[in-house]
Amino acid sequence: MLDFNRTMFETPMVEEFFTQKGLTAQAGQGRDNFGSVVIKELVDNAIDAAEYAGVSPVIEINVKSGLGLHIISVTDNGNGISGDTIDRILNFQTRTSDKAAYRTPSRGAQGNSLKTLIGMPCALGIDAPVTIESLGIKHSIKARLDPAGKLRIDHQKADSCILSGTVVSVPIPYSVNVDPVKWARGFSLFNPHASFSVKIEEIEYQNNHAQSETIFDETYQNTADKKWNKFSTRDTASAYWYDLSAFKRLVYCYISDAQTDILLRDFVMQFRGISSTGKAKTICSYFNQRRLSEFDAKEEDIARLLDTLKESSQPPKELILGVIGVDHFRNRFNELYGVKKFYYKKRMFIDAGIPHVMELAIAKINEHSCHTFYGINFSHSFGDPVQSYLQCGDKGMQIYSLAQLQRELGNDDVSIAFHLTSPALNFKDRGKTALSLTETMKEELQELIWECSKELYLEKKKRDRNERAALKADENSVKEVSVSFKEAVFKVLPDAMLKATGGLLPAGARAVFYQVRPLIQKYTEKELGYNYFSQTLLTDYRQTVGPLDFVLRSPWCVVRAAYRDSCTFGYA
Repeated sequence: MLDFNRTMFETPMVEEFFTQKGLTAQAGQGRDNFGSVVIKELVDNAIDAAEYAGVSPVIEINVKSGLGLHIISVTDNGNGISGDTIDRILNFQTRTSDKAAYRTPSRGAQGNSLKTLIGMPCALGIDAPVTIESLGIKHSIKARLDPAGKLRIDHQKADSCILSGTVVSVPIPYSVNVDPVKWARGFSLFNPHASFSVKIEEIEYQNNHAQSETIFDETYQNTADKKWNKFSTRDTASAYWYDLSAFKRLVYCYISDAQTDILLRDFVMQFRGISSTGKAKTICSYFNQRRLSEFDAKEEDIARLLDTLKESSQPPKELILGVIGVDHFRNRFNELYGVKKFYYKKRMFIDAGIPHVMELAIAKINEHSCHTFYGINFSHSFGDPVQSYLQCGDKGMQIYSLAQLQRELGNDDVSIAFHLTSPALNFKDRGKTALSLTETMKEELQELIWECSKELYLEKKKRDRNERAALKADENSVKEVSVSFKEAVFKVLPDAMLKATGGLLPAGARAVFYQVRPLIQKYTEKELGYNYFSQTLLTDYRQTVGPLDFVLRSPWCVVRAAYRDSCTFGYA
């Protein structure tokens, strides 16, 4: 028998970037939200690029729709993206990120967003490229998996007129939801230093000629003055923002990067408060290692290095993170919707050595529709980050989310914007939307919500009480004008007798009863019983109103009435 030797095939683990299931796990969002994933990740990167270049971000969001596709493009005014960086992004064996290992108040949910977006057309069944234009070069990239699961990348380069900044365009099918206006407005609320424009175009093709029609075009200018500041991608992190686990991860990211074997001095000088050569030299003198790679497998020395960095610097104040501020929120809400009443509060606090800034803005607006915006580290979030029981105010409102807060305040004309910034946040989900709140964070959030919303909340409660009182008064009024059961029967009895007797022949009490029952419905909804009618009401009518000559009573009724009369006059 012929021996058969199996060949060992290597299959790259790239399904997470090229299947809908994998992308859902990466982004924390389902297929219907992939359009939002594209916009959010591109805008996050665009703002970071401009901040790193040291300029006020100017971001353009453009959606062109035609031939069954939405082409989502985001343009920034940063320094541009190099071909070397794009080559690293196209290496799907590794994650490419300048955020993942650092503890800073950084934007972005994934840390590998461009890889995710490059794989998205393939996952959605689209044979169209992702394009990146920067530094005079247009990169057209088609990436797919062959039937064996091997990654195939078609990377074409051509000249581009984009010499500064970057334009990234991603195609998605019509069947995927796209809402660029919501995202542009959300980002403009949480970034006073940035300007945004959003444009939606419909493309029609006739005789191989494309005609464009603008459906929506809006611009939101930055409102920040020169004094406004926030923590940016150019700023150095504080050693106080790291716990030992996070610090080890950072060190080993450097160690495992074959291209980066930096000096210990250079690593130390990356931390806030240790930028001077003299201070860095003193810290390095405490260690035998001269390069960071020499800390490999030396866990105790890594822990001691973190302690030394903290001892050699001061923990930064909360204000270093940046505060959006009351003026920007008020002005932006007024620009977007028109403001009738406006409320704003902020809380700044330290929790386990980590600074936090919470801001809440609530606006009663002219539009009769609700608008909610949630921001984390100056980035618009996919959804409500607060999913936790909160008791706000002494015996005040009890809520389980910020969305419920909006309902408590009056859902039809109240908009809210909540923003939280911190260098170390814990999330419950992969999409980094739902926060895991510490007890300190919960206490601060409860105080923030109550301080900002108590006037509207108490107004709503008073309005609800008044509405309930008015409703109860209406019910009492109806009760007062309604007639009693006995009065209703007495009102209709003459007409009922006429119908039962025809005005000529006598009729039995039961025949009259059948005529009375439907006639009293306009006075009462009570159900009339025959015994009560024949034995009580007919007798009362004779005694108080007059005889019923045409109504015949049964012998038992006569005996019963006679017995009752005898008791009345003392003969029993």
